[in-house]
Amino acid sequence: MQTGGLNPPHPQSKVTPRGMMPESPTRGKLAASADALGPGGEMSRLRPDARRVVKVSYKAVDLIAGIIGGVLAGLIFKTVWGIIQQGDEAPKPTDEQRGWREILLAAGLQGAIFALIKAAIDRGTAEGTRKLTGIWPGHEGRQPGKPA
Repeated sequence: MQTGGLNPPHPQSKVTPRGMMPESPTRGKLAASADALGPGGEMSRLRPDARRVVKVSYKAVDLIAGIIGGVLAGLIFKTVWGIIQQGDEAPKPTDEQRGWREILLAAGLQGAIFALIKAAIDRGTAEGTRKLTGIWPGHEGRQPGKPA
């Protein structure tokens, strides 16, 4: 079957061939990808080139979101530490004038804030990816909400 220069669907694809009909060569690739993003949003139902685009796009957005999240977490930590210590800067582990208690409290608080912000950013990025593409990133071939 001639597809007007477009690649045929992936051999294991369950995508209906409607987007690959010779009468519509310009919408073949996009329609096949759009059909695969329907109910369930399984990554395995996408053609390999569409999966690659989604993975690369997610990684780029996740990287940028992670950088923004790190900056945000640093600002939040400085603000919280300023409230706790009435304007003092957070102690460095090598600061000779500060005690163990203060240094470990600052490190624990900083770690907790960074972990919280990172989890929120990662989860939001993943949910945004699913909302836009129908695919939950990182779980290739699995339906959302179902165990492996």
